Amino acid sequence: MLALLAALPLSAQNTDAGSNGGQTATPGMSAGPLALVTVHGVVMNGATGSPLARALVRIEGDAEAGTLTDNDGRFEIAGVPSGAQAFQVTKPGFLDRPYAAGTVVMDDVAGPPHNVMVAANMPDLVLTLTPTNAIRGQVELSTGDAAQGIGVTLLKRGVQDGRVVWQMTSSAKTNSEGVYRFAGLSEGEYAVYTDPAMDNDPATSLIDASSVASVTRSGFASQFYPDARELTAAGRIRVAGGEQAQANFTLVLEPFHTVTANVAFPGNRRTPDAAPERAGMGYTALVLDAQGHQLPYTAQYNQATHSVQALLPDGNYSLLVTAASTRPASRMSGFPLA
Repeated sequence: MLALLAALPLSAQNTDAGSNGGQTATPGMSAGPLALVTVHGVVMNGATGSPLARALVRIEGDAEAGTLTDNDGRFEIAGVPSGAQAFQVTKPGFLDRPYAAGTVVMDDVAGPPHNVMVAANMPDLVLTLTPTNAIRGQVELSTGDAAQGIGVTLLKRGVQDGRVVWQMTSSAKTNSEGVYRFAGLSEGEYAVYTDPAMDNDPATSLIDASSVASVTRSGFASQFYPDARELTAAGRIRVAGGEQAQANFTLVLEPFHTVTANVAFPGNRRTPDAAPERAGMGYTALVLDAQGHQLPYTAQYNQATHSVQALLPDGNYSLLVTAASTRPASRMSGFPLA
């Protein structure tokens, strides 16, 4: 049926005069060189509280001032100038603090630096990394063929202007064994869906309007994990503390139908020849589910026939055509389909 109608700061300690070669400024004299300090510390696993070996600790802006933690998670950096310094810590498979709440950060990417006041006899610097999460899965086809090259998209739940939103985080394609993986994920709630795929022809192929009534193709519909056609029915995947979640799909070959709908422009429902594209309008056609969420099916607007065509499996959909002027300071509006 077709329904017609988006550092962790540490307290500063005064450097003793003459400590580590430091000098104290006196009236009428310029300050001497900054004291050099050996910084000791430990890097901890934020999920388990245990020391973290082979994490890289470095001083921002100094490529040579860095070291790996030992088996006890400890590190030592000698010759650090006293005063304010910015420390960064990284390790594959782990995340530091994100730059802002809700920021999507992949592993191996340092978060904002830890601002530390370096001083002689300062206590151990304690840094914490959180293990990243991953979502992987196997895609199987009902035909028994290898599910290679199937597109998979990852959404993350967030809050924007007080409203829950699902933002596209990443996309991937299955390998020769039908396996996909999203790694380096921060803690949160995710949803995963597959892109539609035709049995032989690309899912974007459309049919000449003169022969649409007699054309049916076979393909694999877009599917949300575990077995849903719409976002509202999708399973939520919650990951935290280094979890490795599994989300498998079984896609069934089914008929796809070429659907064509006419566009009725406001004020011109009986005179489509007066269509506003003559005034320099551009058009985008979208396929939506029953709740108004965009689906990954291709829809195409035909200016010659003032119609929209889409290749769709069985289900309930809405088609939306968005018009925007190609001139400066354009305004956008949606047109229903008739």
